[in-house]
Amino acid sequence: MWGLTIENAVRAWGARAIFGKSGRIELLPDRQSWSPDEKPDPGFLHWINKVALPWLRAEVKKRGILPSGRDELELRQDNYVLKATPNASWGYLYIGAGQLAAEEQRRTMDVAQQN
Repeated sequence: MWGLTIENAVRAWGARAIFGKSGRIELLPDRQSWSPDEKPDPGFLHWINKVALPWLRAEVKKRGILPSGRDELELRQDNYVLKATPNASWGYLYIGAGQLAAEEQRRTMDVAQQN
């Protein structure tokens, strides 16, 4: 699978995007993959395209993330998670998104509240 792995995801999408110094993120069709299959859940797909990726593009520019850096970005919303990092690759941004099962979402929220 391309991109980053999201632990305990029932569905996942990953990509290795082209990432330049200007903060531009270019997704290539042959550097993306879905798990468990190529027919993503419509709600998950909508969240990736309309919420997570716009947030990621804005956050990369806001924080000044560079292709040479190891910064990690994370967005959690309802039962969805997006993570991304350039991992000091000098040209790629590794992205992973996952849809968590309802019980995993509750467990994650409980752990976050304890911290």
